[in-house]
Amino acid sequence: MTPLARDGYSATTLQEVTAIQSDRDRRWPLSGAVVIGDGIGARDGAHMGIDLPAAEGAPVRAAASGTIRVSREDHGGYGVAIIIDHEVPEPTGERTSTLYAHLSFGSRKFEEGQHVSADEVIALVGNTGRSYGAHLHFEVHINDRPSDPLAWLPDTIAARSVY
Repeated sequence: MTPLARDGYSATTLQEVTAIQSDRDRRWPLSGAVVIGDGIGARDGAHMGIDLPAAEGAPVRAAASGTIRVSREDHGGYGVAIIIDHEVPEPTGERTSTLYAHLSFGSRKFEEGQHVSADEVIALVGNTGRSYGAHLHFEVHINDRPSDPLAWLPDTIAARSVY
């Protein structure tokens, strides 16, 4: 089989091309090496995302392009939070959204209804809501159900961490 070559990468199967493109459409919400605190299902199954400890004020980036559905200074236990509905092409047509919580007061860069691009800074890490230290709480919802963010995010060297 002849390898395919597109935009600086090559692959031999359609599945490989699709996987590479998916990684380009999805980004980790924090830059650099990432340590993962509590994972999905922690706290007797009540934890619906992953916690990413980071310095207060660190930039939080959109994990994929989309439209801001929620952008609030007070979103209950989430504190300052943003929810983005994504345009990530899913082979099954699933609706995907991401939630970013415990952000710093006054740091939201977008309001509800605005479009955001993948990797664009949307807010800063904080310690708001039910939070006990600066970190980003990150959730992925597929068809309105919590999904494992680690399975959804691209697997990069910077993202390989331990619980």
